[in-house]
Amino acid sequence: MHLYAISDLHLSGAVPTKAMDIFGPQWQDHAGKIEQAWKKLVAEDDVVLVPGDISWAMTMEEAKCDIDWIRALPGKKIIIKGNHDFWWGSIGRVRAMLGENMYALQNDCVTLSDIVIAGSRGWTCPNGSTDTPEDLKIYQREAIRMELSLQQAKKTGLPITVMMHYPPFNER
Repeated sequence: MHLYAISDLHLSGAVPTKAMDIFGPQWQDHAGKIEQAWKKLVAEDDVVLVPGDISWAMTMEEAKCDIDWIRALPGKKIIIKGNHDFWWGSIGRVRAMLGENMYALQNDCVTLSDIVIAGSRGWTCPNGSTDTPEDLKIYQREAIRMELSLQQAKKTGLPITVMMHYPPFNER
């Protein structure tokens, strides 16, 4: 089993007006390029972490085609919510949409073979100069979510791999 990670897919299956090619020619058919590389590298028994910004969709119904696209790719996929995943509803509804070989983390962990994956979206780390009350509130909530995830992961006694959407540091 190999462990891979890819973030910020920003798929736009149901929202073609949000295609990534607006950011330049290097983004032309970015989903096709991802699919080609994924199929070349990832085997069915591998694990792929997808830590957020999965789809530009605004609703779960719109995101379904992007989730289906990911599910059809090889490997077991573990996802967490990113700051642009506005489609992400309750964790129960998200998990019900995923089907086999896909797992969504929120306040918990997933054990696959001999590893456990914990994680949280995270948020911009406080730096003192540009923090807003809203940012601090989100950051504190995400810290609690990470703690819950890690507490559950520690109970397994297995090596823990952590995934986050935001890096756990600031410019300092």
